[in-house]
Amino acid sequence: MTHRSVAAEAGLPSSAATYYFRSLDDLLTAAMTSVIDAYAEHLQAIADRGGGVDELAEFIAELLRDHRERAVAECELYLLAARRRSLRPAALRWTALVSQALAPSAPDDATVRAAVATVDGVMLHALLLDEPPNASDIRSTLAPLLATACGA
Repeated sequence: MTHRSVAAEAGLPSSAATYYFRSLDDLLTAAMTSVIDAYAEHLQAIADRGGGVDELAEFIAELLRDHRERAVAECELYLLAARRRSLRPAALRWTALVSQALAPSAPDDATVRAAVATVDGVMLHALLLDEPPNASDIRSTLAPLLATACGA
């Protein structure tokens, strides 16, 4: 990826990307921040209503069903954060928001971390499938983890 290729994809002059973003890391960080900002309000609302697997499963199913190409790009950015330190704060913000949404359903921080890792795995795996999982599929993946941890 180059500034030139980004400007071409956006239909702008090649200088436009370098005018707004000094480096590729700046551009990628802005993209990742924009993605997380788009989800923050919804995930915060789930947490504010007491959180839970049902609402989060619906949200993720909608992302995977209705916004697949965007979800692929977002996963690529998320994984790129492993190589580019500048992307990590935005990537970790996603983790924090999902953690908040799941926290009311989990008895402790370790269970929340396991559930967040499961959500990330479900999303990545879903992008490999021709047919994305529905909310019920996602719920059935997460619920046993939380039920076991809660002693149910």
